[in-house]
Amino acid sequence: MLLPYNLRYLQNACQTASDPKVVASVRYSVQSKIMELLSESPDIQQLLLDPIASLNTADDFREYLSSAEMHLAEFPQLTEKQIRKLFPKNKKLALPDLSVDYRFVTYLGWVDISSTKLFIVYPLDGQVVGIEGKYTPTHKKSVCFLCNRHSETALFTAVSKARPAHASPDYYKAVGNYMCLDSRECNKHITNVDALEKFIRSVIGT
Repeated sequence: MLLPYNLRYLQNACQTASDPKVVASVRYSVQSKIMELLSESPDIQQLLLDPIASLNTADDFREYLSSAEMHLAEFPQLTEKQIRKLFPKNKKLALPDLSVDYRFVTYLGWVDISSTKLFIVYPLDGQVVGIEGKYTPTHKKSVCFLCNRHSETALFTAVSKARPAHASPDYYKAVGNYMCLDSRECNKHITNVDALEKFIRSVIGT
């Protein structure tokens, strides 16, 4: 499960906003997001929705986030061998750090500095898939297409496997977008996987 990032805005509103209407508006936004994310899990949805109405202090938010952790959908834990199989053409594949808390991983992303390539692993439609592409740092801040946060980004460009009917043998199509340099920070702020899944599908051709 992806907890809505605007929960942080609610905490900030509770602590700084003098207008109760502002707090009520942000609180409603958080509740709506949880309803959207958990539309197919009404029982968990209610468990997470009910406490939102009474969150006010820093301790309230800390306790809420701690209790919500048990409902996080954990990323599938992978072995080095499983990851290598996702990228069979890369005989010298640089592997990511697998000693991470998979409860807080939406996608597994890492960079091979020697080849300036970025690798992404993600469970799509019940199957773990991997994509790779060119990774070009921009040396400036822009909006990440995955987490919508203004941060240090790089241009990630991958060759699409999708081919139109009757395409010529030398047909070539690349897809790209700007994403966070730091995938761990990016993971912390993702509240919706639609952009990520759309990008992966455009690369693998489904």
